[in-house]
Amino acid sequence: GPTGIIGTNIPDAKETAHAICQDIKSGVLDGKKDKNFLISPSTLPRILGGAKPYADTEGWKRIETEENDRGRAAGKPREKIVNWRELLEIGGRH
Repeated sequence: GPTGIIGTNIPDAKETAHAICQDIKSGVLDGKKDKNFLISPSTLPRILGGAKPYADTEGWKRIETEENDRGRAAGKPREKIVNWRELLEIGGRH
């Protein structure tokens, strides 16, 4: 599971997302075994609320570069960007 730094959380997130997609494709999450837990391709858009902005690998690299540049300017290794809008402006995709 997650250990607290982005370098290890990203592979965990990819593995989890892949496992969920495989379960959906195989029918494990179709609600037949557990009526309280239903995820299907038709329910995902409703759950997710449509397309969401996100940062792919290239966007993450742009964010990392910007944080490193800001940190150097402030005399430290990194200056974290904590504003979501700013993060998406730098590295986001829609």
